[in-house]
Amino acid sequence: DEGASMEAREAAAGALTNISASTSLHSDIVNAGALPPLLALLSARTPDAEVSKASACRALANLACGPAAAEALADRKQATFAALSALICGNQARGTPPASAPTRAAATM
Repeated sequence: DEGASMEAREAAAGALTNISASTSLHSDIVNAGALPPLLALLSARTPDAEVSKASACRALANLACGPAAAEALADRKQATFAALSALICGNQARGTPPASAPTRAAATM
């Protein structure tokens, strides 16, 4: 729901995290359309979105362990990888490492 508060989205992502601990429900979760909203939470740009992002990451991590969700995530790999990469890099522009990240040249020395 586009009008849902961030608190409601956080609670929903938390519920999906708990439900997705049961691998027998992964197909049901994927078929219910949970992946796009979880991926969208990773890209949320509001100050109160951090807990929601963490819950979404946990739910996606649980789901990625099962074949149904792993396949669905692979089908959306561009969006999945872009959202996760942006989150890891502190939502900076793609391809720009955070100031504390070593560059490729520095990492190989």
